[in-house]
Amino acid sequence: MLVLSRERGAVNILFLVMVLVLALIFGTLWFLQLQENEELSTRLQSERNRSNFEAQRSAWARDYHNSFAGKIGGGFPTSFPVQEGTVPDALAQETVKPFTTGVETKISEVLARVDEGALQPQNLMEAIEIPVTRYLAKKAEVTSLQTTIVQKDAEIAAKSAEIESLKKAHADQLSAATATHGASQSALKAINDALEQTNTEVQTKISTLVDESKVERESLNTSRNDALAQKNELEGQVRSIKSELRIERAKETPDGKVLSADSESGICLISISSQDQLRRGTRFKVYETGKGGEKIHKGWVTVTDTRPDMSVARIDETVPGKGGIDADDWLYNPIFNPNPTNNPDKAVRFVFLGQTPGRYTREVAERILESFGAVIEKKVSTRTDFVVVGEKETEDADELTESPEYKNAQTWGIEMIRPKDLEPFLQR
Repeated sequence: MLVLSRERGAVNILFLVMVLVLALIFGTLWFLQLQENEELSTRLQSERNRSNFEAQRSAWARDYHNSFAGKIGGGFPTSFPVQEGTVPDALAQETVKPFTTGVETKISEVLARVDEGALQPQNLMEAIEIPVTRYLAKKAEVTSLQTTIVQKDAEIAAKSAEIESLKKAHADQLSAATATHGASQSALKAINDALEQTNTEVQTKISTLVDESKVERESLNTSRNDALAQKNELEGQVRSIKSELRIERAKETPDGKVLSADSESGICLISISSQDQLRRGTRFKVYETGKGGEKIHKGWVTVTDTRPDMSVARIDETVPGKGGIDADDWLYNPIFNPNPTNNPDKAVRFVFLGQTPGRYTREVAERILESFGAVIEKKVSTRTDFVVVGEKETEDADELTESPEYKNAQTWGIEMIRPKDLEPFLQR
């Protein structure tokens, strides 16, 4: 019994614990539900408040739109549309959106048409201000132009009066000129008749002069042809003389002879003296006459001293195998002219064309030739013996063969040599 009583007590206690646990669980659930209901009530109240605010804002936006849209112009809805069953906030945004989009579009159109960066508007008021400013400026310009027009009208009236005055003066002058023209025409007719008579006389004289000039021209042509024939004949004679002179020079007519020669001292005496106006430094070719008149070249001598009856010369060189220079050998210099004062016509005459390249410049060559008794001339004449044809002084200069001196030398048969052919005349 005691055991059973204890078991019942434990069961009761366990039951009581279970009841307490269940009561605690239901109490917790009730509390949570109560708290959730309060939060839901708060949230519902907040939603109601927000809906009321949005409804007020939509109403304000509708009134603002309806009062302002009609004043903007085309492209905007003039009344705020009301749609049932829509959220007020969304309705306000969608309704106001065309309005804002239209304003932005209009501002963009104004921006595209305004080409001055400083005048481009950033909002609707600035866009409105631009045409107003332009209108005021144009109005001021119109006022200024009207003032200018009044001034110009006054100037036109003054010019018109001046033109009328000038027309009257012109008419008076025209009348006077017409009268003067009639008188002048009569005088001119008389002058014209006199000129026609004079012209007839002049034509007669011209015809006579033409006939006379024709006869004179024929006479001049005949004289010219005769002169040309004479010129050609004289040129032929000059060429013939020049040819004879070249032949004479080729014969190497001796200028003197060797009186004695000493091969050891290299000194010789020659027959040409100071009386022949021989100069120191003159160089002679030495030769002897062989069988059949053959001229055998034996060497060269240069004058070192001159005396009244003879001269002293230095043996410069001898030709090997010819026996050396001896007494009675002949002396020859192509340009030596004994007694040039008494025989000026026998002097050898040179004309230089251009510069001479190489060992001897033109100035040096001319100086040496003159020291030998030669004559240096500036222009080619019939007396010229040699024309030295060198090189052009500058690249831009005309060709020497085109010069008048070269052509005259060709015409007269004057011997033309190159600078290197001149060296035998220059050697001392």
